[in-house]
Amino acid sequence: MDKRVRTIVDIVVDKSRMGPRDILSYSKRQAAMNPRHVIWYLSRKYALHKSYKSIGRSFSRDHTTILNGIRRIERMRRDMPNIDSLVICCEQEIRGRFPCLAA
Repeated sequence: MDKRVRTIVDIVVDKSRMGPRDILSYSKRQAAMNPRHVIWYLSRKYALHKSYKSIGRSFSRDHTTILNGIRRIERMRRDMPNIDSLVICCEQEIRGRFPCLAA
């Protein structure tokens, strides 16, 4: 896992108040699944040159699993304010740690 993705994981773990073991597990509980999908969404957006396949490799998942998780977060952001606010909060933190992404 590269440095930028590791930083994204750390930020989402901190903001979601869940342990990394829970979030990165294969658990299908919503409490773990939503932050995990947010990590994938943010990794795709902010980890430069990351394909679905390479994100999947970082998290031991198939690229289609990553794609579905990202699409799910995109839908949930429109319908669930708590997910949208988690993403926004994490994005602000990412931009603070990586100023070159602040555009």
